[in-house]
Amino acid sequence: MSEDIPIPASSLSPDLPLPGEIAVMALPQVVLLPHSLLPLHIFETKYRLMLSLALAGNRRFAIAQKLDPPDFDLDPPDMASVIGVGLIRACLEREDGTSDLVLQGLQRVRVTKLAQADPFPRVGIADFPTTNSDPEHSRSLARQIQEQCRRLRNAGYRLPEQLSEHIGQMTDPEVICDVMAAACLREPAMRQKAMETGDLKHRLELVLGTIKAIGK
Repeated sequence: MSEDIPIPASSLSPDLPLPGEIAVMALPQVVLLPHSLLPLHIFETKYRLMLSLALAGNRRFAIAQKLDPPDFDLDPPDMASVIGVGLIRACLEREDGTSDLVLQGLQRVRVTKLAQADPFPRVGIADFPTTNSDPEHSRSLARQIQEQCRRLRNAGYRLPEQLSEHIGQMTDPEVICDVMAAACLREPAMRQKAMETGDLKHRLELVLGTIKAIGK
């Protein structure tokens, strides 16, 4: 399984209604941020069934970072409480019944309960909206992130090709933040922190601080 690949917001599908429940894969050290692409290889029987049902339906399922050790204050205790809903953008089924697919991150959601354990997990979900306590400062932080991206690229830091092409054209601070988080936050714990940070200003500060550290 490869690391997720950031993509420009213009590639995102139109907003889709949020379901009350969704199938979920809990994977160690994997976080599906909005505005990113995640290549997956599906081989377990339960997830092959999950995939077939998703393809026959709305082509969506969620990715949750698997918790080890479990957090028994959560329901379910083995996955993070803020997860990413994804849309299947491409899928190739192989002769052995396994599949390779690309999942596109659509939005953050909050897990409310374990709705089904078998044959594959389903969880109840609720919207996890982004707030913005300081819009003007957020716009300034987003511009600083774009400038840091240009500096990294000029210094030879390897960034995804599409990101290098499109980052300067992006205007939405939230999109800029999540795209750069997907590209530059390597540690799963930091990616999950960005996932769970609901205030955009604080999320931008987190991402900008990480990018500045890379450039030193």
